[in-house]
Amino acid sequence: MTTSSGERLTLDFALERMPHEQLRAALKRFAPQSRLIRTAEMKQAVRDVVSDPDRLGELMSRLSPCERFLLGELRRAGGAASGWDLILAAAAQGFAPGDDEVTRVYNRTVRDRPGPRYLWPLIRDGLLLPASDVNSWVLESAYAETSAAHDMVYADARLLNALPDEQPGVPEPLRVPTAPIEPGMHSPVILLLELAELYGRLFSAGSLPLTQQGTANRTAVRRLLKGTPLHEDDFELLVMLLALLGLVRTSSSAITPDPRAWAAWNELSMSQKRRALTEAYLAMPGDAESGAGHLTSAPAARRALLQGLALLPGTTERETFLAAMYDRLGRLVNFDRWTVYGLAARTGKPLPDVPMPDWFRLALAPNGPFVRLGLARVRDDGKKAFVAPGPMLSTLRGQEEGSIAGPVWLAQPNFELLVYLDHLSPPALRTLGAAEAVRFDAQTALYRLTRDSVYRALEAGQDVQELLDDLERFSAVPLGAALRATLLDWAARRERLSVTLSATLVEYPTSAERDAALQRGSAGRARALGERFMLLAPGARGPKGAVRVSYDEAPARSLRFFADGRFQVLDADLALRALLATISVTGKDGKRAFVPARLAGTGPGLLETLERRAQNAIPRGARAMLSLWTGASAPPALAEVSVLQHSDAAALAEHPQVRPLVEGALGANLLLVKAGRQADLRAALQAMEVTVSAELQLGAEQATQTLTAAGGELQHGLDTRRTRVLIESAIERGKLLSLVYREERLDSWSYTRTMGRQHKAVVRPLRVYRLGSTPYVEVEDPDDGERDEIRIGYILGIGELAPNRR
Repeated sequence: MTTSSGERLTLDFALERMPHEQLRAALKRFAPQSRLIRTAEMKQAVRDVVSDPDRLGELMSRLSPCERFLLGELRRAGGAASGWDLILAAAAQGFAPGDDEVTRVYNRTVRDRPGPRYLWPLIRDGLLLPASDVNSWVLESAYAETSAAHDMVYADARLLNALPDEQPGVPEPLRVPTAPIEPGMHSPVILLLELAELYGRLFSAGSLPLTQQGTANRTAVRRLLKGTPLHEDDFELLVMLLALLGLVRTSSSAITPDPRAWAAWNELSMSQKRRALTEAYLAMPGDAESGAGHLTSAPAARRALLQGLALLPGTTERETFLAAMYDRLGRLVNFDRWTVYGLAARTGKPLPDVPMPDWFRLALAPNGPFVRLGLARVRDDGKKAFVAPGPMLSTLRGQEEGSIAGPVWLAQPNFELLVYLDHLSPPALRTLGAAEAVRFDAQTALYRLTRDSVYRALEAGQDVQELLDDLERFSAVPLGAALRATLLDWAARRERLSVTLSATLVEYPTSAERDAALQRGSAGRARALGERFMLLAPGARGPKGAVRVSYDEAPARSLRFFADGRFQVLDADLALRALLATISVTGKDGKRAFVPARLAGTGPGLLETLERRAQNAIPRGARAMLSLWTGASAPPALAEVSVLQHSDAAALAEHPQVRPLVEGALGANLLLVKAGRQADLRAALQAMEVTVSAELQLGAEQATQTLTAAGGELQHGLDTRRTRVLIESAIERGKLLSLVYREERLDSWSYTRTMGRQHKAVVRPLRVYRLGSTPYVEVEDPDDGERDEIRIGYILGIGELAPNRR
C-alpha cells in the first residue's frame, strides 16, 4: 500500500488498488443510494463525494461513535498512527467494534479477531489507509511477526479535516482502585547512559564480529563489556535499540558504529532522545526481549500495557492493574494462534481464555523495561507490588521535559566524576563520552576519566582544550591542577605520533650500502629508517637507476598461480614481500606455498589483495582453500547420506507414504532420505509397485551443480547465510541476479508453508528482511517493475549478471 515515492497515502491511491468487491463496499459507504457497477464509475463516484463538502459532511455524520473516535485519535496523532494504538485506545475507553463483517481487504484474508474488527470496516471502505497490505491483521502474516512500519495506518487529509470537532461520549473507560502509596523513581536517563557507554566501546573496538548464525560472538561481547557496569544479559536489548535507532550498522558478519548518526543523535534534546528510545522499544521484535516469546505480537502487547498505564489516575496494586488491563486490552493482542487459525475458529466455537503471559509482570518489574524507560514507577516490598504512571508518559504526548538547573557533576581529584542524572543535558551528555562508566545508581552515576576514554573523545573530533572547558563548565567545583595537567599530557603524547604522507623510501641491499649513501650525501637531506631504508626529504629525487614503485597507483601484477595452489613471485615490492613473508614459505623449486596456520583470521581482505597482485586468475580450488584457511567461509561438512532421485522430486515428496521418510530437497531432482530410513523408503515404494534403481543418473548438470544463465554461472548448494551475503552484496552494488528458486506455498487449511513450483528469473534485489526468524528477499522485475518476495532458504541457484547481460 505504500507509494513508490514514499509519499503520504491518499484515498485516490487506495481506490486504484481496491478489487471490484471492495469498491462496491466503499461506494455503499460514500454514496449509499448509488447503483453503479462499473469500476471506473464507482471510483469517480467516491471521488465526487470527497470533493463535495456537503456530501462529505453527511458521510461523517453517518459514522458510528467508535469510528468517529478512531478517526479523531488519528487526527490528534497528526494523520499517522499505529493501528494497534487506535484499537487499544478505543478498547480502553470502552468502545466495542461494529457488527459489520469483513472477510477480505485488498485481496488479503483478514483475521477474525476482536482487535482487528475495530479497523477492518474503515480500511475496507478507504477511510483508513494501511501502510502495507501485509500487516498484523491478515492471515498471510499469521506465523510471522510484522514490523511496526507495516502496522501504521493513515487517512486522507480531506476526510480528517471534515471530521467534527466534538468527540463522541466515552462509554466506560478502564478504571482501577488507587492506593495511597508513592513508588520510588528509577531515572530513565540511565538507559541513555548505558547506550552511550556501549556505543563508545563499539567505537573503540571498531566493530563487533557476528557468528555464522548472525548472533554476537560471546567472547567478543565479554571482552567488550569488561570493566563496565553493563550486564551481559542486557547486551542484546541494548544492541537492538542501537540498531533500531540507526546508530549502528549491521551486516551478516559484524555490527559497526555509525559516527555520523551518533553525531546527529547528540544534537537531539533529552526529550527527543527518550521519545525515540521509547518508540524503538515499542517496535522491537519479540525474540530480542526476555519473556516475550509467548506473545502473539510483542509490539502490540507493549502498546497495550502503555495504553493501560496512560489511564492510571495514580498508584494501584500491580496485580489488580494487570488483571483489569489484560482482560480489556491484553486479550485483543495476545491469543492462541492454533485455536484462532484452526477448526474451532472456523466453526464459530468460542475462543478459550489465554492466560496472561509472564512478560507483563516482567515488564513492570522494579528493573523491567517499562521502569527503565520511565513509563512506569514500581514499588515491590516482596509481598505486594504497586505501580504508577512514569514521567515519560507525558513526554510521549509531546510535552518537552528540561533538565534541572545546576552543576551536572562533581569533578574529583582522583579523575572520577559524580554525575547528577536529573541535571544532564545534551551538551553535558556529549562531554561525558570522554569518560568511562563505573557505576549506575538510582539518581547518580560514577564515571572515570581514563587515557583510553580521553583518546576516544579526541578521535571523535573533540579538542582537548574544549574538553577541559566543558568538564569545568558542568562541574560543581573547578578542575584540579593535576587533573588538567594530566589530560593535557595525554593529549600531547597522542599527538607525538606523526604520520608522513607521500613518503619516498629508498631500499638498499644491506645496511652498509645505505650508510655509505648517506655519508656521500648524494640523496640530499635524508635520514636512515630501519635497517636498510632511507627516507628522502619531500621533493628529493632517488638514486639514478633505481626501480621506482608508486603505491598511489594500482599495484604491479607479479604473482603467477598454479593449479595446485602454489605460486611464483616474479617481482615483489616492499609491501608484497612483507606480506608474503608472514603467510607463505619458499619450496626447493622456487615456488611459494601458503602456510594455513598463518592465514587463520586474516579474513576475506587477503584474497582481494592477492587477486589484485595476480597475473592470472587464482584457480577455483585454490580460491576455495584460501577462503577456508582465512575464515572467510564456513568449514565444509562431510556426512554419509542417502538420496532419492526423481525427475519431479518435490511432487514425490508430497505423497503420504513418502513424506514421513524424507527430510527435504537437495536439488531440483534429489531428496534427502532420513537417517536410517532407507530400507523403509525402499519397502514403501516397492509396496506401491514402484521399481527402485540403485544407481543415480548423473548428467552434466548434476555433475557440475552449475547452470549457465545470461552468460554467468549459477552457484548451487549454498547455505542460507551464504546466499543472503551474496544478495546483500548485489543490493549494495546495484547488480541484477539470476535465480533458480522454489515459490513458497501457503496451505489454506493448516496455514503451513511449503515449497512450491520451481522458477527461473532475472530480478533486481531490493532488500533483505525477516518474518519471525525466516529471511526473505524482496525483488523487482527489471522490465515491468513488479515486486515479489522470495524465501532465501528456497533459493536453489544464484548468480550475478554481468553488466552487459540481461
